Amino acid sequence: MTTLASSTFALQAPARDRAAARRAARSQLQEMSKVWNDEGGLLNYAQAALVLDVSTKRVSELVKFNKLEKFEFLGRPYVSLDQVCERADQDLKAGRPRRSLGQRVVTTAKVFANADSVQARAVAVPESKARRKQARKQK
Repeated sequence: MTTLASSTFALQAPARDRAAARRAARSQLQEMSKVWNDEGGLLNYAQAALVLDVSTKRVSELVKFNKLEKFEFLGRPYVSLDQVCERADQDLKAGRPRRSLGQRVVTTAKVFANADSVQARAVAVPESKARRKQARKQK
């Protein structure tokens, strides 16, 4: 474990260790300042999620897959503002690409071809609310 586990470590440390914890915190803050200038700023995961319009879990996944670089200072994770803005400008679409009309028609035909008679009847003749209610009463 590192000397400085979180930003509140210095407060939680025994009196004799506080000076060392403060020095370690100051060192990390100086390093954070350098990275801040190099990266155009740092965002925590919640801020990055807002900019990218994704969840914080997705930001963690982007870091895990090396799409965003992770920086950790004072026990807290950050990502580069430049990288987040670059990714936001790419206007990426989530999920699979939309299929053409022809592909959708073929898929629909395959689904109906594999449907059994009960499924086909359920689609062709939807059960009325009254029948469903009556069937529930009989049970």
